Amino acid sequence: MQKNVLQAININASLISGREILKLMAILWKPQGCSIDVPLMREKRTGHVNLMTKDNWLWRKLYDAARSVQNSRKISDYVEAGGVAAAILSSSGRIYTGVCVDTCLIHGICAERNAIFNMLTNGEQEICKVLAVMPNGKTGAPCGACRELRVQLILAAYKDIEIMLDYEQEKAVTLGELTPEWWIG
Repeated sequence: MQKNVLQAININASLISGREILKLMAILWKPQGCSIDVPLMREKRTGHVNLMTKDNWLWRKLYDAARSVQNSRKISDYVEAGGVAAAILSSSGRIYTGVCVDTCLIHGICAERNAIFNMLTNGEQEICKVLAVMPNGKTGAPCGACRELRVQLILAAYKDIEIMLDYEQEKAVTLGELTPEWWIG
């Protein structure tokens, strides 16, 4: 990747040190759309740079954040919580999490909507990325209610919100791809 970056800007890799390459990559590697500072990752054992892309790094942060709050438990005879967890990356770069709350009635709440409400409670409203972790540790698509809330929340830009469908396969789509002809879009 380092050589590809250098070739893209016409610099000969033999004329620049590894440390200078890393500095250059840090300058060039700026997130688009979201104003987030993404540090280069270092592996502890070797000290060498892991060539993880900024998107992979952000998705990893989201996945880890969701997994950290996922704790399936029975609250009462009628309520269970934490089987599904979600993480949202806001346009400020903050990550908000939420878990599902399932009731015996229809008044439960999905993890993604819970994370959105967490974000709204903290004064933000613009979403860049969303990831939901199912009870088996895999990621999945949002339900219709979660899609609908995002559309209504950010009508002008909802189609650009990225959603991780399959974390293991690195398959992400936009909300616009999932909801191409939404009723109010």
